[in-house]
Amino acid sequence: MFSLFFSFSGRLRRRSYWGVLLTWQAIRIGMPILWYSLMSMPGSEFDIQDTTYDDPALYDATNLYLVLSVIAAVSMVSASWRRLHDINANGFWAILSLIPVIDFFTMVILGCIDSQPGTNRYGVNPKGEATYYIPGANEEVRTKELLDLVKLYEKGYLTEEEFKKQKAKLLGE
Repeated sequence: MFSLFFSFSGRLRRRSYWGVLLTWQAIRIGMPILWYSLMSMPGSEFDIQDTTYDDPALYDATNLYLVLSVIAAVSMVSASWRRLHDINANGFWAILSLIPVIDFFTMVILGCIDSQPGTNRYGVNPKGEATYYIPGANEEVRTKELLDLVKLYEKGYLTEEEFKKQKAKLLGE
């Protein structure tokens, strides 16, 4: 689970990308609201007129929001980084997701572009569609995918375990 939110290597499909973004938005906004609601009600009804800027619950909720925002920013940049890898683009473009206003457009665009089919320099397709293999019809596609997989392993992009797993998947074992 940690690698889904904080890894900068590999590829990330659209569904997982939206899952990461929406999860962090819910946590980042929901937790401070929940914290403030629980800490500001000493047993009586919540009255908005009692709230002042000196309210310790508001101060704590603001600090919680800021901490969660920093953690979420790192996680969302890593998700954008891997999403860019999925469309065979350089991950450094994920830095655009740290710029206000541009970040919204970056997230929407990255969340709408489909994965590059097959294996690319960043790894195998996370959709599991490494090939469009039809037995007996396009053996050359599967052969190309196996060769690409070997190249990724030789360059050190894949561990031996990942290589064996993807190889077995391609060979239908």
